[in-house]
This record gives sequence, C-alpha cells and structure tokens, in this order.
Amino acid sequence: MLILVAFLFLWTIAAAGWVGPFEIMSNTSTLTLNPVYRDPATGLNHILVTEQSWGRTHHLAVNDQGVVVYKSQFNTGQMHDPLPSFIRGAGDGRKLLAVLTYFGFVEHVIQLIESKDGGRSWPAYSEEYKILGKYDTVQDLVYIAETGWTMVLYMGNKFDLRMAIRAPGSKSFSVSPIIYKKMAPEATDQARAGYSMYMSKPIIHVAFVPESSDCVLYTRSQNYGVTWQKPVQISPAGTPCGSILALATNPKPSPIFYVVYTTAGPALMTYSENYGNSFEDSLKITSERAMSDTPFANGVAVCGTTKDNTVATMMVNRFLKLEYSVWDITGRAGKQRTYPDRGQNFTAAGLACVTVGKSTDVSTFAVMNYTRLFFAHETITAAAALTKS
Repeated sequence: MLILVAFLFLWTIAAAGWVGPFEIMSNTSTLTLNPVYRDPATGLNHILVTEQSWGRTHHLAVNDQGVVVYKSQFNTGQMHDPLPSFIRGAGDGRKLLAVLTYFGFVEHVIQLIESKDGGRSWPAYSEEYKILGKYDTVQDLVYIAETGWTMVLYMGNKFDLRMAIRAPGSKSFSVSPIIYKKMAPEATDQARAGYSMYMSKPIIHVAFVPESSDCVLYTRSQNYGVTWQKPVQISPAGTPCGSILALATNPKPSPIFYVVYTTAGPALMTYSENYGNSFEDSLKITSERAMSDTPFANGVAVCGTTKDNTVATMMVNRFLKLEYSVWDITGRAGKQRTYPDRGQNFTAAGLACVTVGKSTDVSTFAVMNYTRLFFAHETITAAAALTKS
C-alpha cells in the first residue's frame, strides 16, 4: 500500500502542468501518426492515424480533456500503404481539408478531401478528388485561410519537387513550375511548406533535402507558386542531413518561421526573423539522434506569445523516448520539459500549438507506441520565464 501511495505521489509530481496523458485509441494494428491540427475556433485537436495492417485512415477530434468528441473514417476505394497524409483547417471550425496519399496496384494516388462540418463526415471516395497520381508522393498541405488558396507540395514521379495549386472557388489544380529537379528517390519525408502573411499577401516557404550533398535548401514564392526564388542552403556546410521534420510558421501574423531537420547526430533547428531573407545559425534541439527512419516520427510547433519568440519542439529519439523542450529564441535558450510517459517506448509524435492568452500558450500533442495512441497538453508561459540552459 505504501509503495502504491509513493508511486502515485511521484506520478503527480512528474505530471504537474500536464493534462493527461489520455489513451484515445488502443488495441489496433500498428499505427502511423500524421501531424496534429488544432482548430483555433473550436479548440478541438484533429488527428489522422492510419492502421498499417488494414490500410484504414481514421480521423479523431479530441478536446483538451482527452475526450474523443467524434471520429470518422475515410472510405478511399484504394489499397493503402501508410504514406504521408495531412489535415488542415480554415480556422472557422467548419471547413477541414485532408490530403492523403494512397498506394494502389499500379500507382500512388493523391486525393484532397474536404469536410464542411468540422470533420464529422467526409465525402465518399470519388475520382474527382484525385489531384495527382502515377507515383507522386505528397510532402505537405498548405491552406491559406486568409485568401482561400490551397497548395499541395509533392514529389513527382521523376523525383522533382512541385506544388499543385487551387485558387478559391476552383475545383481543379494547376501545377507550379519545378521547384527543384532532383530529390532523393522514394523520399516521403524530405520537404515541408508553410506560409506567412505580409501586407495581406502570403509568402509561401518551402524547405527540402535534395539528392545532392547540399543538405537543407530553402526557397519561397510571393505569387502563389508562379515563380520561385533560387534555393539557398540554410544548414551548416558539410552537415549530413536525414529529413525535414517541419517548417513551422507562427499562428499569428509574424515574419518568424522555423525549420527542423535531422542529422547523423542530434536534430537541428534554424529560423528566420525576416520572412526568409536570412537565417540564424542552427540550434541543437535534441541530445540524441532523432528516429528519422519512420515518416512522422517527430513533431514541431510554434507557439506565439506577446514576445513572439517561443517555440516548442518534440522528438522521438533513437531510444524511442520523447524529447520535449520549449525555446526562447531571443535568448537562444531552451528548457527540457518532462512528459509523463510512464516509461513507454514511443514510435511517433505529432505536436500542435495555439495561443490562448496574451502571454500563455497551450502545447497539445498525440504520441503513440505501436498500437496505442495518447493525447496530452500543457500550458506554456511566456518565453521570458524560461531558464536559460
């Protein structure tokens, strides 16, 4: 009895500041987790998971108390290998967009499917949702809520990096000029995209790892992908890179955005404070090498505060342990946060952030250990309160 009381006391201390973790899915086949999208209008956290054995993609809408408010399943009409999928929203609590890559008998199929009721229901499979195919692989989804444009970053069947673009009110996609000609073959986790608003117009950011030894390159477009600037290297010279984990922009209008990538050693993060005109030196954000051999084994999110300089990062390292930190970019200092994992071995993590006040943010995320999915969140104070490391 005393041992049990002592255990509960220690668990309470370890979990201080956290709500959760809550188990929200269990007893299923091995899962693949995709990035979490948090809807600022409803406060619901939208999560996509794929069962590797059965090929089924599930959508879960989870509140901050770990309750699955509703869930739905995609009827794809395709055999499904667990390739990258993304979910984004319009920020009004109603419109959600999901882009999914399916592997059929003869081709990859990329579909963009929209829900008009916040993900409670999704249209049945139809060829009209197919936007790309023949071994194209989705890399990221960008929905510009301020203007209504939709952009799908993908790798073509000749390993070139492109973007499919849909204007507001249109049902069809056009394809941008080639962003980069030669990506690594069969790459599924090699490029990320995001956008920043400047003078009511979006700047589209793209970071990627090419087949060459240049490591991480960056480019941008200021005209919805019609033209792209010449790529520039933003990683240290001679750094052997693995994959791009995230390109994260601030949830409020800001010139700051962050790029996180893996190396043969610790994961690194660089950032720009001027819409991509220049980048700061990379920071080491993990003590161990990240587990980069599984798509979406890691997550990153930006949390905007009044000081506009807080970023939270979460990784699954090579020992299947979570490394979660909050960073003060102005002071280039980070503080490791303890996640109450009860000794679990994790295989994936997805992270999202939302500002809930003038000086606080909420970091929400989902983590999994093969067949069980957990959800938790914590409140993060302003970056100035961090202890420099």
